[in-house]
Amino acid sequence: MHTWDYAYEQSLTRDTDIVALLAARPSGAHFADISHAMGGRPLHTARSLFRLLHKGLVTVADESAPIAERLFLLAA
Repeated sequence: MHTWDYAYEQSLTRDTDIVALLAARPSGAHFADISHAMGGRPLHTARSLFRLLHKGLVTVADESAPIAERLFLLAA
């Protein structure tokens, strides 16, 4: 049975994995590449990216592009 703590832990792990992925790719990664690397549902990847953007850990190269075409970078 999944609990709130389990869901929170999964989200935290996904967020950390995305930060590690972007740290390994200084030139950034597009949403589809990140989502594929995470192996989960694109919705979960999008939620993690928006959390990381809100926290200032990740930036976007072109905010006017559709999310599927955005280049995400680790914030400096």
